[in-house]
Amino acid sequence: MTTLEPKGPLSDAIERKEANAFNLLRLIAASAVIFGHSFVLSRDGRDWVDPVKVLTANYLSGTIAVAVFFVISGIFIAQSFDRDPSLLRFSLRRIARIWPGLIVCLLFSAMLGAVFSSVDWGTLWGQRAVFWRYVVNGARLQFDWYLPGAFPDRPNSSINGSLWSLTLEVRMYVILACLGVIGLAFRREAILPLMLFFVALGFATPEFVVAITPLVRHAFVPCIYFLVGMVIYAYREGVRVSWRQIGFALAIVVVSEGLLKEVALHAAIIASVVRFGMSPEAAKLQLPADYSYGVYLYGFPVQQVVATWMPGANPYVMTLLAIPTAFVLAVASWQLVEKPGIACGRELAVVAKADSKAGRFAIGLRIIAPILLLLVAGFVAIPR
Repeated sequence: MTTLEPKGPLSDAIERKEANAFNLLRLIAASAVIFGHSFVLSRDGRDWVDPVKVLTANYLSGTIAVAVFFVISGIFIAQSFDRDPSLLRFSLRRIARIWPGLIVCLLFSAMLGAVFSSVDWGTLWGQRAVFWRYVVNGARLQFDWYLPGAFPDRPNSSINGSLWSLTLEVRMYVILACLGVIGLAFRREAILPLMLFFVALGFATPEFVVAITPLVRHAFVPCIYFLVGMVIYAYREGVRVSWRQIGFALAIVVVSEGLLKEVALHAAIIASVVRFGMSPEAAKLQLPADYSYGVYLYGFPVQQVVATWMPGANPYVMTLLAIPTAFVLAVASWQLVEKPGIACGRELAVVAKADSKAGRFAIGLRIIAPILLLLVAGFVAIPR
C-alpha cells in the first residue's frame, strides 16, 4: 500500500534535488506572480478580483507567491552557506546566480522600453543615457521603474515591477552570511530567538524596517519568511508536515478573524511550502532545470507587451499568454546565461578554495573584465 506522506524528515528531501519538488514549487510561485500582476496590468483588471484575495480577505496571489519564494530561499541559501561557510565562496556563488540573468534581463527590458515607447527614435537616441542608467542602476539593485514614453496609456507603465523583491532577497543573503560568520545562523538555540526578536523589532520600530526594506512596511514580511526558512533549515532533521495539519490551519483561517486568522494563514503558507516540497509524488515531476528565476525576471515585461498588443485582454487571457512566453524566455535565459554563470561561479569558488595568488588573480580578472566592458559600453553610449 502506497502512502501520500514523505518517508522521512525535511533533511532527507533537501539533500538530493531529485528527492524534492522545490524547483517545481518555485516555478508555480513565479507563475502565480504573473497571475497576480495581470489584475494590475490589464486595462480592465480593476473590474476583476484576484480570487486569492477573495479567499484570504487581505492577500493577493502575488503576495503569497513572494512569500513562497522567500521561505524556499531561506532554506536553501542557509544550506548553501552551511555546506561551505566561506564568505568569499558564498558571495561568488550568489553573484553568479543573481547578476548574469538580471543584467541580461535589464538590457532586454530597456530594449522593450525603446520599442514600445511613444517617443520618436531620434529623441530616444538623445536620451540613451537614461536607458544606460536604467541598466546600471538595476545592476546595483537600485531600480528605475520607468523609461521615456514606454508603455504609454497603461494602468501601470513600469518596465519591470517584479524586481523590487530582488533587493530584499540580496539583503537577506547579507544578513544570513553575517549570522553564519559569527556562528549563529545554524544554532537552534540562537536562530529561533533571533528570528522572533527580528520580527518584534520590525513591527515595533518603523525605522528598523526602513533600514532593511527599501519600500513600505509590507515589504518587511518577505524578510520574515526568509528567516522562517532559515529556522526550518536549522530544525530540518525534525521537520515533518502533513496535509492534515495544513487543513487544520486553513480551517482556522476560514472560521476566525483578526490576528488569529493572520497567524493561521502564515502558518498554512509555510507548512504548505514544506509539505509540497517534500512530496514524493510532486518530486516525480522533475524539471530539467530551475526556470523559475527566468519566469520571475521576464514575466512583467512580457505582460506589458501583451497589454499593449491586446489592450482588451482580461487578466485570465493575459495570464494564459504571458506564462508560456515568459517560460520560453526563461529556458533561453537558463541555457544561454544562468547555467554558464552558475558554472563560472562554481569554478571561481573552486579556485578560491585553492587559496593561491594565481587563484585570487584569476578571480579578480574574471570579475573585473565584464565590469570594464560595461564601463566601456557606457562611455560609448552616453552622450557627452
